[in-house]
Amino acid sequence: MKTCLTISIMLFMMPMVISAQGLVVDAGNDTLICLAYDFPGDSILLGGEPTVQGGVPPYTYRWVTDPVLFPGAPSLNQYTEDWLSDSTIANPLLRLDPFDTIRYYRLEVTDSIGTTASDTLEIRLCGFGPVPLGYSVIYPTVGDTVTFSASTSFLCDIDSVTWEHPAEYIVGIPGQQTITVIIDKVEFQYPKAIFHNSFGCEVTGEINPLVIEVYPLEVNELKGQEIIVYPNPAGNNVQLSNLIPGTRVRLITMDGQVVLNHKASSSEQVIDLSDIPAGIYFLSVESKEQRLVERLIIAH
Repeated sequence: MKTCLTISIMLFMMPMVISAQGLVVDAGNDTLICLAYDFPGDSILLGGEPTVQGGVPPYTYRWVTDPVLFPGAPSLNQYTEDWLSDSTIANPLLRLDPFDTIRYYRLEVTDSIGTTASDTLEIRLCGFGPVPLGYSVIYPTVGDTVTFSASTSFLCDIDSVTWEHPAEYIVGIPGQQTITVIIDKVEFQYPKAIFHNSFGCEVTGEINPLVIEVYPLEVNELKGQEIIVYPNPAGNNVQLSNLIPGTRVRLITMDGQVVLNHKASSSEQVIDLSDIPAGIYFLSVESKEQRLVERLIIAH
């Protein structure tokens, strides 16, 4: 869905700075981040600019945060060092975890004569990502209406949904997660759902049905020839008859993976299925003049 990640960062609170005998510490601004969790490994820099003022250098730094403990599975425990690149420097990198919705980081600084001061930083994350809906396919004709649903996986509250689709093809009033539209042409454009929350984060939702193959109005006129698929269930091969040379034949798994792609060279074709695992598939036969989609059971 994305080729790169833009992290939205909002600063919503002035940092709390504690001073002790002239030593001033700034852990940075409290921050809200909108983060897609299909892009692991992103990070931000903590600490102020500068992080320490006053006192007598050199300084000793210590960043701490509450650990996450898993009773009975200590190998899964997470500590400060698991989030920060180095907890003993002024400006460490924080590895962003979209499932860690709110976390506080405390910076403690000691100067060379033993004076100490500290500051606490709040990081909030609103994580989101795609929702796998499985492979779903429908075959409407131009002029039909189709209801789409949209889903997302915001880890923070959703306040509103905006649908993007030409208004003249929308039927009724779109709901929070559904929209009904008229199929206006074969090269149909899917509606888009944008989910928003009060923090300013937004994400495009996943649309279901995921696949639509639109038939033109004259789709049943298959040049006077009906495509014949035999046998079904099939064993190590399946035979197709009455094809127009150049017709594309595809075998698609129930979750949308194309496992066979064949171009017919004549009207009669025998497709080798010996390397295809047994199961239920969609058989798609398509050219400008012909179109057929049906379930094919392979039982070796």
